[in-house]
Amino acid sequence: GGPQPSVAELLKPIEAEMAHYNVAEMVPSWGIWTQKSPVNWKSVRDVDNEGYHVAMAHPALQDLYGATYFDEPFVNGVSRSFATYNPHAGRRWSVREYIKLAPEATHLPEHLRKAWIY
Repeated sequence: GGPQPSVAELLKPIEAEMAHYNVAEMVPSWGIWTQKSPVNWKSVRDVDNEGYHVAMAHPALQDLYGATYFDEPFVNGVSRSFATYNPHAGRRWSVREYIKLAPEATHLPEHLRKAWIY
């Protein structure tokens, strides 16, 4: 509990980067899906915010992004993870095919076109 900054204030450090994604115009493509689980949401979010597990738990992502994956530190209520395509990706057939089929995100600046950011 307690007073917290607005979402806009929290995301201010990444506002310029997010502007490229036209978030205000996004709509759900498959409807909204929810799930209730009797867990502490922080433990669920924390496991997703620790990139060291990617190599073992997500081998295809490791193939696609490899050593470029980086978790930024949690500062002022925000953390960010970033990676770009591994130039040597494609050991797994699914990654080879994904690279062939993934559309070019021409609406994004070059440095974000093959980036994984969350």
